Amino acid sequence: MFQKTKKRIYRTLLLLALLLIALIVIPSIAMFSDVFYSTYESTAKNKLDRSISASRMYIDSIMATTDNLALNPEIIQTLSGQRTSSLTPLLDATCTYSLDIGAITVYGLDGSIYTSSGVVNPPEAEELTARSDIAEFFADRNADEYVSLRTSEIIKAYNNVPYDEQQGIISYCRKVYRTDGDVIGYIFSDIFPHDLFEYFNIADNRLDGSVIMIAFSGGYFSSDHSEETEEYLRAEADTIVGSRLIISSTRNFYGGTIRAAVPLSPLYNNILLISGIILLIGAALLYAVHLIARAAANQVTNQLNELLLKMTESTQKINGL
Repeated sequence: MFQKTKKRIYRTLLLLALLLIALIVIPSIAMFSDVFYSTYESTAKNKLDRSISASRMYIDSIMATTDNLALNPEIIQTLSGQRTSSLTPLLDATCTYSLDIGAITVYGLDGSIYTSSGVVNPPEAEELTARSDIAEFFADRNADEYVSLRTSEIIKAYNNVPYDEQQGIISYCRKVYRTDGDVIGYIFSDIFPHDLFEYFNIADNRLDGSVIMIAFSGGYFSSDHSEETEEYLRAEADTIVGSRLIISSTRNFYGGTIRAAVPLSPLYNNILLISGIILLIGAALLYAVHLIARAAANQVTNQLNELLLKMTESTQKINGL
């Protein structure tokens, strides 16, 4: 008896519970996803900003070393023609002392060129002035120093192994002055971008594999030269390209801007994990409601059966009179 009523009660209670659980589970997943995304983005931006600070300290230390080198009497005497000796030992010693400078090239106004060991085919000063920014630096009487970012007219280095121009060069350019204040030459302390990118090695497993890019007028450096790099550079900041989040710093980096393409797979894994936990909780609640609904339906139908039985017995007694 009352089997249809029993099923109707069970289904009604289960449907109401399912709707309530869905109203809790879906917003919860959406809320946690937003929180995880915001936290992930904020963490990536903070780490990028700290990496930029560390990389600027790295370049600043090279600038300080080069400034001291520009005051070295051996350099000044050689460029002013007072002595004729190789500057390679001095330049090598500076590279060894600094540990940060990849190579050093010194230019005299008479066309002479001096390099640290391992450098081959350095561009002549005239070739460098083909770049408007370096030409402006040479011509500016008030400019003592300049940081050049470029992917052309670069040195070849690393023990006579030609250096790939695609990788680019960061050079701290410093004028050398005679005692009377006249310019007698220029020092180019070169930094290889892949050495710089070590300072962007974000120490967080969630952000491993980030692609770091330094964009500047006329080119860019990248920690990973792939087909997607230019797409990352064209994309708006705080947007998703493929499986990566593009973040950018507003800080000027010696005339360039730095951005990172951060992998989103760790974020997606966290979202899947929390979503799975929430769904499991929802499923557990639904199962509990199933048991409660079945017990409630049984109780109601049992009470109806008892009531019907009593009514039947009463009717039979009345009819027996």
